[in-house]
Amino acid sequence: MLAAGLTLPLRGDMLLDFGYRYTDAGRIGTAIGDVEVVRYDDDGSRQLRRIAINPTVADLRHHSLTATLRWHP
Repeated sequence: MLAAGLTLPLRGDMLLDFGYRYTDAGRIGTAIGDVEVVRYDDDGSRQLRRIAINPTVADLRHHSLTATLRWHP
């Protein structure tokens, strides 16, 4: 994880914080198989469907930006 931030004084007792965070969680994936999906129709009836899936692999990365206003009376 990588993080950085900056705080700016606004006036007297207020501060504005900006932050950035990057996370690299590595590779994630699924195996081959079936998943079950439940669907509800307009009349309330329930249907269970089985769907075949192929294996998948992807890199999981996340970027986030934050802004926070702080007040210290």
